[in-house]
Amino acid sequence: MSNLDERWRAYKYRLRCKYFYPNKSKEVILANPPSGLDCVDWTAFGHHYKEDKVKVKIML
Repeated sequence: MSNLDERWRAYKYRLRCKYFYPNKSKEVILANPPSGLDCVDWTAFGHHYKEDKVKVKIML
């Protein structure tokens, strides 16, 4: 299970690095989901990582 957990974290990290830029608005990010990813999942992912409390947690 720990291997699966590590891979899931790495996948989320790669998505965040590739698609989330500080100067892009949430609307722009949500309008361009990566291929192979469900729009509903991308929207939930985008809303989560654009929250202020998550931004602070990532920066620590």
